[in-house]
Amino acid sequence: MPDELEAGAYPALDDDCDTYRALLKPNMLAGDKVLPPAFMRRQPHPETGQPRDVDGLSVSLRNGRSEQDTAEAAAAEFERCRAVCKISARSIRAAAPGVLDAVQDAPEHANIVGLPERPADLTTPTGQKIQADAEFLGGELAKRSLIVWPPP
Repeated sequence: MPDELEAGAYPALDDDCDTYRALLKPNMLAGDKVLPPAFMRRQPHPETGQPRDVDGLSVSLRNGRSEQDTAEAAAAEFERCRAVCKISARSIRAAAPGVLDAVQDAPEHANIVGLPERPADLTTPTGQKIQADAEFLGGELAKRSLIVWPPP
């Protein structure tokens, strides 16, 4: 994209800035409730072991569009989107002050940063601790989010 700049090229998002996250997997929602996996990084790639979501979790920004247009555009990026939720930059930061943030990297895109890298091995005490931290933070973000698409 020619409009993309490095993340540091954009000012910090205002606290009142809403971000929109596409929910793609069945385990990300139950009815009209967002669940913790919606805000958890994926485990390392099973074949290569490479970490995924290294830039953070992708969210869309309004950038002059209506909420409905933003949510529909976020959903349209994927073949199968189950829902789109919104969460403000303030709510992201409040979920874990000094740890989580939303960092803009394009006019209509940002990443939620600060979430733990999920371990490949969940059988070790370290892996279990990291997984528990990921589930806790995912839950804190899920509690603060609201489904906006499809419309009620």
